[in-house]
Order: sequence, then structure tokens, then C-alpha cells
Amino acid sequence: SYIQITSPENYAGIAGTSYLVTGTGKGLFENNVVVQVNDGNGNILFEQAVVMVTDEIGGEGEWSVEIDLGELEAPTRIIVEAFSPDPSTGLNTALDNIQINANSEFGLPYVEITSPVWNGAVNNSPIIVQGMAGAAFENNIVVQILDHNDETNILAETFATIQTDELAGSGPWTAEFDLAL
Repeated sequence: SYIQITSPENYAGIAGTSYLVTGTGKGLFENNVVVQVNDGNGNILFEQAVVMVTDEIGGEGEWSVEIDLGELEAPTRIIVEAFSPDPSTGLNTALDNIQINANSEFGLPYVEITSPVWNGAVNNSPIIVQGMAGAAFENNIVVQILDHNDETNILAETFATIQTDELAGSGPWTAEFDLAL
């Protein structure tokens, strides 16, 4: 079983406080999906249950819900969660979440490393580090390699440019380090 939020994109900026959240899922208890929005401090701003549209119970399908957060005075980082609770255990059988910047045309700043994997061995030089990032000043980020035993010790550092045509946009980046291994 799974749930996936397909829109809006993770880290997106949403103008205003009303927006549509869409997604897909499969194998959910009675095709139920609960969409919850919180402010990251545990305060629930919105919650609604929806039934996923599918041809069969437990089948693959799509769901959507219109979110209305009312009045927000300023841009607000929020977390949108979609989950399917199992009434017999109270646990979620599937879960997905995204972070967005409500009431703002600008997305949230983020940096993700996609390669190499966390705690993976690297035994060649140059070391290629890749990822996704967005909403960075002038579309540039700083990438550092830290000493595993002393994370205040920077072993190498370089700049990487986010590949996007938009100012403060989102896209892939690559950094290369020549280290003696």
C-alpha cells in the first residue's frame, strides 16, 4: 500500500491560502485518505478525510481535496500530510508529506543530496556529489565534505549552481571534489 502527494510540489510557494492537494494511492483501508495541514509546531490548521476514486476497494486510484487555511498574515511554512489510518490498530498504513510556503509566491529554501547515498562508501576521486535544491540566493549553494569524527572539521568545500532558469527556482546541482583517498 502507498500514498503519494502529486500536487503541489514539495517546497513550492503557494500564492494565497487556498489550494488543491492531489495524490494517488493503492491498498488503502476502504480507500480512505486523511489530509492534514499543520504549522510544524503541532498545531493542526486543516484536516479532512476523502475517499480515493478507484474501481475496487484496495485498488489504485486518485484523490484530491481543496485546502482553505483562512487568513494568514505572512508567508507560513506548513506541512501537508496524507495518510490512511487502520482502524483496528490506529496506525497509518501509508503516509506521505510535503512542506510548502503558504501565502507566498516563493518556494521554501531546501537542499537535498541524492548521490552518494547517506553513509555510503566513496572510494574514488574525484568525488561527485549531486542533488536537488531550490530558493537559494542567486541559485548557488555551498557544498562541504566534513570529517566523520569531527563535523566541525571541513575537509573540502566548493560552490554549486542550481540548474534552473528561474531566480530562486528549483532544480538539480552537481559538485566535484578532487581528494586524495
